[in-house]
Amino acid sequence: MDATSRESIYNFLEKNTTYEKLTIFFILLNVVGFIVGTFFNEQYNPSPPFACGSTCDSLWFGNDETNALSTFLNIGSTSVLELITVCIFTVDYILRLWTADLEHESYKGLGGRIRYMLSLYPLVDLVSLAPFYINSFVVRESDFESSFQWVRALRLFRMLRVEGRYDLALGMLDDVFYEQRGVLGVALFVGATIWLGASSLYYIAERDNPDMIYCGAVPNDVCDSD
Repeated sequence: MDATSRESIYNFLEKNTTYEKLTIFFILLNVVGFIVGTFFNEQYNPSPPFACGSTCDSLWFGNDETNALSTFLNIGSTSVLELITVCIFTVDYILRLWTADLEHESYKGLGGRIRYMLSLYPLVDLVSLAPFYINSFVVRESDFESSFQWVRALRLFRMLRVEGRYDLALGMLDDVFYEQRGVLGVALFVGATIWLGASSLYYIAERDNPDMIYCGAVPNDVCDSD
């Protein structure tokens, strides 16, 4: 493609508000899906609020590696939401890498592209995408992705890309924090003191209770007090 086409792609990725809103929508949907999905993951919640069958899991959560979609594709536990998100963000990552030199001259050439990949936003993108591809095509028989499902939440940091559009508002917020740093410091100290005090009182009151929350998953003799 010529330089004009590359500039059009770069402008679309960086300045198109509709695409930006679509990206934010999928980021939030993924984070919400990850949080809600823990309610239907037997590892975290043996008694889910309601049954989420194979179709439900295939569409939204991808907790079960034997759901209909995972079985059909044979790539480990996944969901339609995950596949759509990964496809969009993968194309986004490749196009941003291809047009990186338009963002800054230091990103020209192979060395510049590597420098771009190691910068904050591309690194967050890569870390959030890598577990899916590793689990799908490299170590299919392991639970690699399930062990790192929390990295989906890192996609939330992609929204920091819009920070430049709101420099004035963020600058004012920073000024408020700076001017009120004394008050915030005192509030933090008081809050931490109350938290530690309440924790200490709770421990004193419940340390001899065999039914305390800390003893629910271990043998009773482990929690016997002197």
